[in-house]
Amino acid sequence: MRPIKGDCVGSLTTLGSSQLSLHSGYILTNLLNWKQYVLEKFKMGILFNPYKPVVYRLVPRFDVAIQKCDKLGLKTKLDLIGQVFVKHNTFRDFGLTIIHRHFDMDDNEILVDSLAEDKGTSIAMPWNIKGKEVSPSENGLCEKYNIVNKEFVHPMTWIFTEFGGIEPFEFQATNEKAVVVPSEYFLKDLFQILTSFGLEKVIGIRRHAPKSWESTPPGVRANVLHFSEAPDEVKSELVTVMWTFNENGKFSVNGTCSGHNCCGHGGGCGCHR
Repeated sequence: MRPIKGDCVGSLTTLGSSQLSLHSGYILTNLLNWKQYVLEKFKMGILFNPYKPVVYRLVPRFDVAIQKCDKLGLKTKLDLIGQVFVKHNTFRDFGLTIIHRHFDMDDNEILVDSLAEDKGTSIAMPWNIKGKEVSPSENGLCEKYNIVNKEFVHPMTWIFTEFGGIEPFEFQATNEKAVVVPSEYFLKDLFQILTSFGLEKVIGIRRHAPKSWESTPPGVRANVLHFSEAPDEVKSELVTVMWTFNENGKFSVNGTCSGHNCCGHGGGCGCHR
């Protein structure tokens, strides 16, 4: 395959209602043209709308999200929230995450998580949407981290909307043609309990991924997820931002973040650790 631009271009898949089929709780997408990737409206229990730049802008800054979760006592409520995952048997597929962002993006960009060649790290960085073509905004990062080309791009992290629907704000480059999406009934119960705790605007859903710790290099619009033990000098700075649950609803830490070195873009960044 020939990349569109640079050395790192993920699959560009057309998602239309006529190309979607439902089977055993999976959304199946047909690869029609690897250069084409658009997000169109379809429904499987929930309604996924085309990507809306305003969604990413509504995601709170890291400090704001962490402070609100601490104020509302999130950690004391995780086991109760975990029972929703058990009830709907979704604990094997999804977990919770504190919705936050470390840098700004332009309206023609989406945040895509891509695995490095050594599989020891994963890089979430902006990708450009130009018509029906999608490619990394900063190809130098692909070379720096040895990003591997993938054939599909699927939603990875979702934020709740005002009335309990969900919108994706982070995506994942993958070779998998089929992905599980949260069911309508699971979302309804999860939104209800999060709302009762006042957490619906800072807690979202994230597809399962290996346990990791996250860093944001200074001046770079990229989040680096490390699938390894964090260095001792970093451990004291790490804040828990992701959890998974077992069959009994008990939580375990799945992801931590070392804070943020904000990278202003567009309107700039006025936040600090």
